[in-house]
Amino acid sequence: MSKFTFVTSSEGKKREILKIIPDSNFIKIDLQEIQPKELSIEGAYEVIESKARSASPYIVEDTSLFIESLNGFPGSLIKYISSEQLCRIIPPNKQRRAVAICLLGVSSDGNSVEVFEGKLDGSISLSPKGKGFGWDDIFIPDGESKTLAELGEEIKINQYSMRTRALKELIGRN
Repeated sequence: MSKFTFVTSSEGKKREILKIIPDSNFIKIDLQEIQPKELSIEGAYEVIESKARSASPYIVEDTSLFIESLNGFPGSLIKYISSEQLCRIIPPNKQRRAVAICLLGVSSDGNSVEVFEGKLDGSISLSPKGKGFGWDDIFIPDGESKTLAELGEEIKINQYSMRTRALKELIGRN
């Protein structure tokens, strides 16, 4: 039996996690998710720590997308905005730099929380391109000219995924 049990009902997240940790288990728990005080990495840590305490002893995940020209928006609120909406919010002549962060959190006692972070720098395309999970169709990793969706799931997971980076950090510490 796996020593890793993740809280998620997202098929996309499950698929990516299973590529890195094949014997993972998944459960669904309706977690109340706090809204961060600010759209920043610190705010993302607030969210993951709250989720981890609520889901103790299971592993929770939260992904954020911080866009420089929008002062960090949407940050942890990314799940509420479509790729099309996000592309429209950023004026075409504005700087499109972004950082994607995946945080995994676990609390064995419901109090202290251990957080594992994966980060990916890149930019936002002018419009969605390709078919992918979440906002893969608008995120272009640094050094690439294609979105994660255009690069494909295997390249994304094996070379760029911030979730993969956080999962490898988790595996390395356990």
